Amino acid sequence: MMEPFPTIEGTLVALSHTFKIRSDVLFLAEMCCCGEIHHVLVKKLNQLYWHQLLEVGSRFRITNLRPSVLYKGDHNVPVLHTSQLSQLIELEDEHDDGVADLKLDRCLISYKGVISAVIDKEAGVYELDGRIRLVISYLLELTGELWNNDLLEDHVQTVTTAGVSDRLSGVNRLYNCIDVGDYVMVYHAHHSKIAGILHLICCGRSFVRKKRNSPVNSEIRKSQSSVVDVVHAYNPGILGLIWLLNLQSCLIAALCPGTVDEKYIKRRQWNGNRGLLTKLIKEAARRNIMNKESRSLLQEFLLSHHQCIVTREFVPPFTLVSVASLKTSVNDEDHIECKHERLWHHAVLREDEPRVLVGKLQLGENGVLQIHQQESKIDFVIVGNKENLFDMVGTVVAIYKFDLVEEKFCLIDRGMIENVCKKYILNKCSDVVVLNRPLNETQEITSIKNDIKFSFEIKIISKSGIVFNNPQVVKAGSQNLSHDMFFIAQGFIESKDCHTIDKKWQKFVKFYGENALIHSCIQDGYCCMVQIPKSVNVELMMKKSQASACLRPLQSHFGTCECVSLPAGSSVIAVTQEKPHQSEINVIEVLDPLFEESGLVSVTGIVKDKQYMTPKFASELRQHPSDTCNDYHIGIPGNKIIRILLQDNENAHSEIWLYFSSSFNNFTLHYPLAVIPGVRVIASCVQRNTSQKSKMIYLKSTVFTCLTPVTLPDPKVITNNPIMNRQNHYFLQDLSNCHGAFQCFATVGQIQKVSFNTVCNFCNSEMAKGSCTYVGCHAESSAKMTASAQVVIDDGTATALVFMNSVEQVQILLQLTHNQFASFNQHIVSGCHQLTYISKQRDSGCEVSSIFENICSSDQLLRPLTFSCRKFSSQSQGNSQSIDRLHLYCLSLSELKPKEDFKTLLKYTKH
Repeated sequence: MMEPFPTIEGTLVALSHTFKIRSDVLFLAEMCCCGEIHHVLVKKLNQLYWHQLLEVGSRFRITNLRPSVLYKGDHNVPVLHTSQLSQLIELEDEHDDGVADLKLDRCLISYKGVISAVIDKEAGVYELDGRIRLVISYLLELTGELWNNDLLEDHVQTVTTAGVSDRLSGVNRLYNCIDVGDYVMVYHAHHSKIAGILHLICCGRSFVRKKRNSPVNSEIRKSQSSVVDVVHAYNPGILGLIWLLNLQSCLIAALCPGTVDEKYIKRRQWNGNRGLLTKLIKEAARRNIMNKESRSLLQEFLLSHHQCIVTREFVPPFTLVSVASLKTSVNDEDHIECKHERLWHHAVLREDEPRVLVGKLQLGENGVLQIHQQESKIDFVIVGNKENLFDMVGTVVAIYKFDLVEEKFCLIDRGMIENVCKKYILNKCSDVVVLNRPLNETQEITSIKNDIKFSFEIKIISKSGIVFNNPQVVKAGSQNLSHDMFFIAQGFIESKDCHTIDKKWQKFVKFYGENALIHSCIQDGYCCMVQIPKSVNVELMMKKSQASACLRPLQSHFGTCECVSLPAGSSVIAVTQEKPHQSEINVIEVLDPLFEESGLVSVTGIVKDKQYMTPKFASELRQHPSDTCNDYHIGIPGNKIIRILLQDNENAHSEIWLYFSSSFNNFTLHYPLAVIPGVRVIASCVQRNTSQKSKMIYLKSTVFTCLTPVTLPDPKVITNNPIMNRQNHYFLQDLSNCHGAFQCFATVGQIQKVSFNTVCNFCNSEMAKGSCTYVGCHAESSAKMTASAQVVIDDGTATALVFMNSVEQVQILLQLTHNQFASFNQHIVSGCHQLTYISKQRDSGCEVSSIFENICSSDQLLRPLTFSCRKFSSQSQGNSQSIDRLHLYCLSLSELKPKEDFKTLLKYTKH
């Protein structure tokens, strides 16, 4: 049985730093006494100065100790507490206490060296001897020895040998304990090789001592480092610490200089605000993607089997991405096989691992929100409720769980293909978190409201999309087109300063120039506060209407074509959210034959397909789209019309086509981003029409139409080939009940005819001797190649005659390589030639014709393909060979994909 006040004598093998745990300041010592290990806990105020006298490896005697047990029931660790009568005596004799026989701290090492560089002083990372990293981050703000003795905080309490508290004053705002040139001794540190560099990581069992000793601080102060703040709040392992340091570096590279001060990232608090890195991690923890672990300094020192915080496993909660990496992250190889099939296709990059983008949210000059990082920027589309998005503009935000969307347009001009690519990110407003708000932002808005004499509130009932006026500027290549864009809103104008009875009136209001940039931040039902320059006629100006050429085509629907233009110098200073007026209807209601609405309607539905309409005339084709037009999203690249298949929100079998035109007289509409398959949209102010031939109901856009995305893309609808996958599969024998487009898998049984012709690039008339044959065409001589084909297909149930009228389809049919296609195009266009292959006729008079015939008659072309077709409205009754043979028009063509198409075929075969 141990004596009540024992005395131990032995070699000091381990020493902790002085820690402040709750209200106690203490340190631990481990001594080897005759081959046995004893732990001594010192927490008497008048004995803390012992810490400066103790040296690891020296022999000491400690008297009048009091036995105790820590962690009763769990670990039962015996320790010896010092008492008021305890004394520390250093022994000079050399006695073997059996230290060599003990195998202690196999995974820990000690090291002596010179600080050669400071990697991150605030985070506690240094370089030893030019080759080793020393990490003391896990000890900062927990101990007092790591304060520099000549850089103490104001009024730091120190402990003298007599236990009397002195007050020392100094100037220090950082942990500045170690400097370059200091000789340090590191005891019992973890070691790990990270990125080829040996790291020494200090934990609760480690001890770092400089050649010059620092006084013991009983008042522990918090570190200013945001990394240290996160380390002590969430207790990640060394891999987590390295991740935090890299995260800090990435934030500095993305935002400094220019956006925020570097100290705002590195400090836990700056100018009275919580640090940006701390906010970012705290938000990740709120979203349950960052785990908070516990830590025990005593167990790290006392228990050899305890899993130390340093060795704890760590999985990064998210990946911080940059704008530059997002612009190159979509794999273009995914579109190689289909780039000749469709004039438009898209891809949605949605990672399984969480990604976060941090940048400054700005109103882009192109009318779309943007995220800025230094010189890089990317467009940003918010779906659904904006939630006072206007207030976030100008702030540093973190965007969680976003989608990266790529829309690619394949423009065909004179046989050559030009790709126009639009990349942007897509997210909900609830996943956008403000990290840094400009200083005194609230006070500035309040002072503006108080100083301006005239202010008006405009409650928006409905709004148009962004419209570009004066297309000549677009052709001239203007560098700033924000002055040429506008949108028109229908709403109520209310004066806040008018003392007359008539304080509220309904008008159309034109937002133009910089005021038009708020289009992406508002929605129906929002209220805009407009600042009006001081003028005696300001109320008259807000009531005076002028005819608008943009509204004139809709005068029969709105009853007026007049609108109020905001006076010069006006600006929108605030946007408030009110309850929107829900006026949109579902697709199934529009398809109802009893639908009696004759005016403009707003329809909501899920985008099931989106097709880029092939231009019929040269006037519909914009040649060589400039980068300026693409950056500002002016119109549809290379065309005027796209058609969008809307599916009812509840009934997946109810579908309707919406034809969206980008050009009306002298106005060009903004291209609607995020209108892709899987997204639910609201199409406002569209016309409901009925086809005279097919009696099919469809929707047509107007100049006032605005396509607003409401939800993120549904993964079930996202596909790399929406045109093919959206259509139902049919066997050829079952087409009697098929109406509209369908998909089928069939084998090419015979190629009856293939033609390559040269036509005028402007009027599509035949070319002869380099000139257009149409006398009414006065355009410059310019030719392009067209192609057509007639093939017989067989799917095992029936045969059909398919007509193709597309260069891309014929290229796939003939399996022409890029070089072969380029040769055909060069030969035909340069000489205005024609090449025709008919299966029953042979003409070997021309070498090129012979090559062409050999290609078209090759048996390798008789292979299975995936067809997207529709039936002709009337089936011709020809000779006996074509009786009962269906005539189909090919919409698109692709090579068979066995894995994907076999599942579809098997699905319909079971039925």
